Amino acid sequence: MSLDKFILEDELSSITGSYVNFAKRYMNPPKINKVKKGERFLFDNFYVLSDNNPLGKFMLPAFDSIKQKDGIKSVEGFSVYNQIGEYEHYNYENCTVKNIDDLDVNAPVNKTAFMLVVDCENTEARGKWLDTIQKVADYAAKGTDNMCVVSLLLPEYPAIPDENITSLSEREFGFFMERKLENPTPAQTFFVEIEALCRKIVNSGYENINISRIANLYGPDSCMMRSFDLEKFIKESFNAGVVNITTDDYVDVFSVSYLRDAFSFAIQILYCGRKGHIYNFASHTTSVAAIKSSVHESFKGKLGLKVETTSVAKNNYYSLNTLKFFQSGWSVKKHVPLATALYKTVC
Repeated sequence: MSLDKFILEDELSSITGSYVNFAKRYMNPPKINKVKKGERFLFDNFYVLSDNNPLGKFMLPAFDSIKQKDGIKSVEGFSVYNQIGEYEHYNYENCTVKNIDDLDVNAPVNKTAFMLVVDCENTEARGKWLDTIQKVADYAAKGTDNMCVVSLLLPEYPAIPDENITSLSEREFGFFMERKLENPTPAQTFFVEIEALCRKIVNSGYENINISRIANLYGPDSCMMRSFDLEKFIKESFNAGVVNITTDDYVDVFSVSYLRDAFSFAIQILYCGRKGHIYNFASHTTSVAAIKSSVHESFKGKLGLKVETTSVAKNNYYSLNTLKFFQSGWSVKKHVPLATALYKTVC
């Protein structure tokens, strides 16, 4: 078994154990709790819909692993693309992924969680995603005890323009993306359109839909950081045998999200989030210098270190304010440490 395959299987095992423990705590809450024990339930079925992005690809086998431990009853995967009629069925691990057009919206559905994972940089899927989100919301509304969680892999976006603000809350980030971008990219426009559609669905009366904004996703078999080309850095560093850190590496401060953490948080807001709400998510706030230093620390025997820096005149902040997701019951102890996450990604 290859090392990356071993690490992915280890992550799936961790996810399975965490979900089982979460379910036990959720169904047996403290006596003082807003939601009475008798009103709680666990979702029986999980539908994963994605555009073949890393989080969606991870979610499907993760839920299947949970199913193998009798944590849930059924798991189904659906692929969303924009070229109608050119879909292909394919297998991922033990899970079969179907064309989204094969979703039978007339079949009874209850206690089902629809997990939609959208890569906002994949603008080719824009039209199909907008149709799919509306279709899934309408379908979920037909049954009882259904819920939709839309995980958005955020597009690239500029630094916060006010140097006195170091992070943006949910409302501030939405306003920033909708009103403050002079020439939005297609990916930024796509992001705004998805959130607008979800708000429209909620305002029309179906509130069982939450959004998780995910910044700079990365993880095993997934070097997708928008703010820093992690994959390129890893290749160059190991080819040269040295990690180079310069002053520029300290300038940008941004949020990053580890793959396993992003999955776990989707579960958190599925069960504990306020219905109809948007949540910023990030595992850590960091810089290129901190990432490089952490990778060097993990591979001292193979990588040297060269540091050439002067004082930083001004920082550029791209960070998300994540206070709200902590209010959902999330604990910082649930995060995979940055050094551990980077090590697993590099391996």
